[in-house]
Amino acid sequence: MQIPILARYLSASLLWALLLGSCTTTTTFEVASPSTASPPTSKPFTLPQDGSFSYHLFDVVPSYTFVGAIKNYEHDSLIGTGVLISPDVVLSAAHVVDDTSMHNLEWVEVDGKTSCIKKIVYYSSLLDNKWHDIAILFLESRSDKVPCIMFDNDTDFVYKHMPLTTVGHGHGLRRNSNPGIFRYYGRLVLSPRFMIMLPLRDTVWHGDSGGAILTDDNKLIGIVSHYVSTKDGRIFENVGSSIEYYREWIESHVPTLSD
Repeated sequence: MQIPILARYLSASLLWALLLGSCTTTTTFEVASPSTASPPTSKPFTLPQDGSFSYHLFDVVPSYTFVGAIKNYEHDSLIGTGVLISPDVVLSAAHVVDDTSMHNLEWVEVDGKTSCIKKIVYYSSLLDNKWHDIAILFLESRSDKVPCIMFDNDTDFVYKHMPLTTVGHGHGLRRNSNPGIFRYYGRLVLSPRFMIMLPLRDTVWHGDSGGAILTDDNKLIGIVSHYVSTKDGRIFENVGSSIEYYREWIESHVPTLSD
C-alpha cells in the first residue's frame, strides 16, 4: 500500500532581531507563481545538551557569507533565506516571496548590512503547468560579499550519496549542517526540477527555505524547498530546486553569470 505523503513547505514567520530597514522600492512581480502550500506550525525547539546537535551555528564566526536572510522589515520578521549569486542578485525559494502583499522585503547579510529587494522574477508555471519553487531577487544595492558559485552541468560532477551541506535559518538560527547529515540522492524523471536529499540524521526546517544546498567543493547545486513526510510525521526526503535544471533560465536573467 502506498504511504500518503505530505509536502511541507518551509517558509517561516519567525521573529528576527535585526536592524529595522527603510526600503521604499515596491517589489515587482513579473510572473504569477501560485502556491497552495501552507507552512506547518513550528514545534518547540531547544538545543540538546549532549553535543549531538547536527548543525553548526555560525553567528560568532561568520562563514558562508553569501547566504543571507529574507526579511519583512515592516514587521521585523524572518521570511526565509537567500543565496547571493551576483553582487546584486539573490536566489531563493518562490514560496518564500510569493505573497504579493509582502512588498516590504529586505535582504539582510550576516554582518547586518541590508538592501531592498527591488524586483522578483519567477519561473513561469505556464511553460509546463507545474509549480516551480525558485525565484530570482534583484537587490537595490550591490553587496560587498563574494557570491556563491553555481553548479555547472558541463564541468562539475555529481554522484549518488555525494555529501551535501545546507545553509539557512532553520528554527530562526543562522546555521550550516555538519558533515554527513545530508546526501545527494538524485532527480526523478517525472520531476527533474527538484533534487532529492536523504536526511540521514536531521532535516531542513522552517526558515531554511531558499537556503543553499552545496556540494563538497561549495558549489550551489540546489535551493532548499521543502521536505516530505509520512502521514504520521516521519520525514524521509528533503527537496531542493535543482540548479542543474534551472541554470539556463537563471543565466537568461543574469547574463553576467555565463561570462
